[in-house]
Order: sequence, then structure tokens, then C-alpha cells
Amino acid sequence: MEGLIPEVIGPSTVTPRVRRRPALSCANCRRRKVRCDRKEPCDQCRKSRSATCIYTPEGLSSLIDHAPKPATLRTIGPSTTPETTPDDTTSNSERSFSDTHFTRSGHHLDHDLAQRVERIEDMLSSAKINRQEADVRQTRNHLVGGLNGNMSKNRYYGHGHWLSGIVQAPSFMCFEVDLSDDDVMKMKNKEAGEAINSVLSSCKTMARAIKAAQQPQFTIWGVSFQHSMPERSVADQLVGHYLRTHESTYRILHIPSFHREYAQYWGNPQATSTVSLIKILMVMAIGTCFYQGSDFDARRTQAIQWIYTAQFWLASPNEKSRLRTAAIQVECLLLIARSIYNIGADIVWNHTGAVLRTAISMGFHRDPKHSRRYSILHKEIKRRLWATILELNIQASLDSGMAPMISTDDFDTEPPSNINDDEIDESTQTHPSSHPPSVYTQSSLQIALLGSLATRLDIANLANNPQIEKLYEQALALDKELLRDYKGNHSFFTRIAQDGGALCKPTPFHCKIFNLKIQRFLLILHRPFASHARSNSHFYYSHKIHLDTAIAIHSIPSQKPTPTLPTPSLEAEDDYTRFRLISNGFLKELLIHSSVIIYQEMISPLEDTLPSFSSSLFSINTPSISARASSIRLLQNMLELAAARIEAGETAVKSHLLYSIALAHLQALEEGALCDDAMIKAAMDSLAHCQEILKQRLAKIPTIEEQFSDLGAQGDASGFMDGEIDAIQDWGMEFEPEETDSWLFSGWGMGSSKESSHVVW
Repeated sequence: MEGLIPEVIGPSTVTPRVRRRPALSCANCRRRKVRCDRKEPCDQCRKSRSATCIYTPEGLSSLIDHAPKPATLRTIGPSTTPETTPDDTTSNSERSFSDTHFTRSGHHLDHDLAQRVERIEDMLSSAKINRQEADVRQTRNHLVGGLNGNMSKNRYYGHGHWLSGIVQAPSFMCFEVDLSDDDVMKMKNKEAGEAINSVLSSCKTMARAIKAAQQPQFTIWGVSFQHSMPERSVADQLVGHYLRTHESTYRILHIPSFHREYAQYWGNPQATSTVSLIKILMVMAIGTCFYQGSDFDARRTQAIQWIYTAQFWLASPNEKSRLRTAAIQVECLLLIARSIYNIGADIVWNHTGAVLRTAISMGFHRDPKHSRRYSILHKEIKRRLWATILELNIQASLDSGMAPMISTDDFDTEPPSNINDDEIDESTQTHPSSHPPSVYTQSSLQIALLGSLATRLDIANLANNPQIEKLYEQALALDKELLRDYKGNHSFFTRIAQDGGALCKPTPFHCKIFNLKIQRFLLILHRPFASHARSNSHFYYSHKIHLDTAIAIHSIPSQKPTPTLPTPSLEAEDDYTRFRLISNGFLKELLIHSSVIIYQEMISPLEDTLPSFSSSLFSINTPSISARASSIRLLQNMLELAAARIEAGETAVKSHLLYSIALAHLQALEEGALCDDAMIKAAMDSLAHCQEILKQRLAKIPTIEEQFSDLGAQGDASGFMDGEIDAIQDWGMEFEPEETDSWLFSGWGMGSSKESSHVVW
């Protein structure tokens, strides 16, 4: 029997004792040292109204690892199965409850408890991780509902459109924002609303009359093309304005080649091809924006007619004959010109998509290195044009609040080479070596914009694609990528611009336009989250970027006035100031959007009923007097700019109306006056002022008969005079041309009979 007695292992030969019984009680009961019934939740936690009743996974792990198993004995002598003796047996009454429980239930109960605790942990972890994402989804649903955009009449505006910022903003007190009816200002005060809408309707009627006078009439297509060309000195100025400003941001032309085309036209106009003539027209139309002569109004009207000329030429039959690089150049120039003069600028996304598809059908999306038929110069021009089309497309997607409809997987065209135009021509047989990125060339701006294209495509899709869920972590990742590229390029351009020894450098206009093209993506990226920063500090970063970007958009670069006349006046404006005054399109909308952001920031501390965060975290809750005064001056400057834009040729009055209401609202809140009365008075004063400006402009416009008499027209304009002014906006043509391009400038016979009329309005 001695050989069967187990050897007792002393303390010096055994590892420290490990607790065999796992902790089955919940954490609260173990801490309070009370009996736990191991329910979910347990009775003790329910009685004490504890917020949580948690069973730690460590206890379950210990339970599984140390469940009762047959004892492992070290025996001396033969290996035999030990027999149980009365002394070695413990009665059931002497066993603890825990031992009996595990012995009888086995691993089944262990596994069940482990699953229950795992489910609880998953629920808590998921709630913690997705709390902010739930807030973001709730924010998005609150902003755009199930549509993920806004409907205005028969137009859909995605969430990236600037109008969504106004919808997201609080109501302008007595005014109700309603995109479904753009022609009516809805107000709580019905009488004031009728008076305001009456004056607003009068302004719209005059605006339509001004637009109708600027658009080409019936017989302009019967006039010789040379009659619409300005004198050589003015044409040189207009071409120079374009090449100095837009050609560096949108690489469309090879400047030496265009100079040869331009000189050939003035040497022999009759021998110049139609596509070259249209190209020169579009260059001069864009350059007219920067013209500061006393006859600017006439030049502006002339530029608008050139745009219609190009549009009619592109809409003519036999489209196959225009599947060439020169026609793509005309398309790109036309898109820029339409945006500047607001000729269907809000739907230019449709035209941009057609240009994109045309370029793809011509193989621009495949790198020209795959083909041997192109010259070195032609390959470089194709790469530049493809990069220009991509940039026009992504900017137009924000203008219309629509998805870009293309991704980086859809093309393999390489970026343009970092070279100047004088380094390559038709006779070049070997491609010149591209300069390093640290060397600024005429293509550096385009290359810099193309470098952030992938990130901006993701942002545009995130903002405008209704199928993509807006996740804050994804927005922060895109913000990091975009800011990294933006800061690097901004510092590079600033350094080169200040380098007196640089032969080629960006102008302040170039730097500002580059900044605006990137900053507008930061606005739409952070807008869905910035508005909730006051109630959720998790979004404070978005609020800061959103507000800082809006303020930066209004900064004006310091630049010397640009000479536009042989003897420039002392009041000559620099390129960006002039562009801000005349241009429509994305710049006008961006200024309005950023102004609304600043206005919201100023009224929020005065109207917010939510408890504010500490001032150390949110300085926006208690803006300083200097910051408030600076913001008010900014809105006042925008009000003055809106009036100046109407005097310079704009016909829309709602920008001036919006700024007037915002300033009156702020002033009333600071003075403790009645906001509704102040805002109604400001609205009436604004519309009266705009109405007077439009009356003065309308009085200077020659009548339809005077325009036809100046052109020596043979047609009868009575049909137009008796019709609706609005009808001219939906123009179309029916014709049977004998030749592809000759119909445009050939001088048609415009009889009064229906049989001889080629034009249908």
C-alpha cells in the first residue's frame, strides 16, 4: 500500500497556487462582496440601480482553463489507478456550490456564459465606436433626407452644391428658404412679402430684357464674320489678357502655335479655317473679362455673341468633321467662357460631360505613347488637354452638385511634362526632358492640380453621390491628403513668386485661382460635420477648417494694377479684382457660400439655445469685438461688390438682397431691435437700389430696331418684339446647310415669309 500513496509535493517544488475557481459573480457584486445570482442583470445590481452589470471575460477564461479535471498524481512504484478511500472522499454537503455546479454542468455552461459576455462586449464596443458615425448619419439625414440633395423646380442639386449650405443654415428669421420656388420670397409677414415680391418681379423683368438685348438676334448669322472682329489693337489686348491669366491654369493652347494662327488670320483672313477663327473668338471672349476700356459694355455684349457663335458652330451637323484636337480646344475654351458670362453656367456640367465623352471617343483617355501616329508636340498637347478636361469636369461637378462620372481607373494618360512651350514645336523629334518639380514652368499649375485630382474626385463623390455614406473618418483621411498636397504646392508657388531671379513665375492671380480651386473642396468636405460642432466637440476640427477656409476665400492678393490701355488710368484694377467683379460661375457662388458660413458663425452665439462648451475650446461662442467687426466689414464689402457687379453687367439681384438681409439681421441682434422689421426694410431698400441700377442699364441699351439698322439687316424683327422675352432663352435652329461650316458666316437671305426663314425661336 505504501507504493500507492501519492507523493506530497512540498512548497519548494511547486509553482504558486493558482485560483481554480473562476469569478462567476459580476464585477459590482465582487467589489461589494455580496452574493450574486449570476443573472443578466443580477438581482443585486437591479436593486442598487447600477448602470452596468458586467461579467469580466477573465473570469470566464479562468473558468474554462481550470474546470475540474481528473487529478494528476505522481506515484512511486508501479503505475496503477488509485482507489478511492473513504478518507479521500468528500461528501456532497461538504462540497462548495461552485464545485458541484461546474462538475455537473461541464463545459456547456462555460461556453454559454462566454457567448453571453461576448455579446455584451460586442454591443458596448459597437456602441462606442459607432456613436459618432450615428451622429453623422443623423446629421446627413437631417440635412438632405432620403433625397441626399435638393430639388429646385426641375433641377436636382446634390449635397455638394452651394445651395445646400443655405438650406442647412437657419432661416433668415422672417424669410423662409424654399428651393422649390426660386421666384418667390416667402415671408411670415404676408403684406411685406407681397411688396417685396412685386419689386423682385420688376427686377427680373428688366433683367430678362437686358439678357435678351445681349443675345444675338435673327440676322446676326447673315452678317459677314469680319464685321464682328474688333480692330487689331483691341484684339491684341484681348488675346494678351487671356494668355496672361487663364492659359496657365487651363493648358489648352500651345502658345507659339497659336501666335502663328493668330498672325495668319490678320495676314489673310479669308484663308483661315473656321475652327481657327472660332478659337480666336473664344480666346478674345475670355480676355474681354479683363478689358477695362471705356467701351467695356459693348465689348461684353460682343463677347457674348462670340460665345453663341461657337455654340452654334459646335451644334451644326456633320459632327465627325469636328473630331479633332482643334475642336476639343474650342470646346474647352467655350466651357470657360460660358462660366464667366453666366451663359447656362449652372448646367455647364451637362456640356462638360459631352466634352469628356467626346475626348474619350477620340482616345484622349489613353496615353499617346501607345500610338506612333502623333508627333511629339501633338502628344504633349493631348496630355494637356486631357488634364484640362478632367479639371473642368470636376469643377463643373461642384457647380451643379453632381458626381464627376469618372475615376482614376478609367484612364492611363500620363501627366503633362514640366516644360515651357518654347521648348517644343512641330519640328521636335525627341521629347525634351521634363524639369524637376522644384522648377516652375508654364505647366506647373496644371501639374499641381492634377496631383490632387484623385483626392478631389473622392471628395466630390463623397459629397454628391447619393449612394456613398458620409463617414467622418473617411472625411478626415481625405482632408489630410488634400491639405498635404495643398500646403506643399502653396509654399512652392509663394516661394517662386517672391524669387526675383526666376524667369517664369506665377502671378498673384494664378496663386489665388489655384487656392480657390482647392479650398472649395475643403468647404464641401467639412460642411456636413461643421454645423454640429457646437453640440458635439468631436466635429470641432471640421468647424475650424470650414470657417478658416471661408475667411481665406475672401482674401485678396496684393498685386499692382494691370495695364489694359495704352495709357492706363490710375483706377486700373489688378487681374483678380477684375475677375471677381466680372466673372460669374464658380467664383461668384464660392463667395456667396463662404459669406453665408461667416454670417452663420456670427449669429450662432446670439441665437443658440444650446449650452456652450468652454471658451478655451470654442472661441466661436464668444467672438471678440475685433473679430465681429472684421466679419461685418467683410459682409459690407460683399454688399458693395454685389452692387458693382450689377452695374458691370450682372442681372441677378438676390446676392445683393442676401447680403443686405444678413447685415440688417446682425445689426438688429446687436442692438436688441426687432429683427423682422429691420430685415424687411433692408430687403426693400436693397431691391429698390438694384431696380434703379437695372433701369439705368436698360435705358442705355439700343432698341431692337436700332440694332438691326446698325447691322443693315433685311429681316423683320416684329415677331420677336411681339413674343415673350423669356422665349429667347430656349433657342434652337433648323437648317439645311450645303457645306459643313459655310452656313455660319455665308450671309443668309432672311425673308419675312415662313418658307424662307431658317431660324425657329
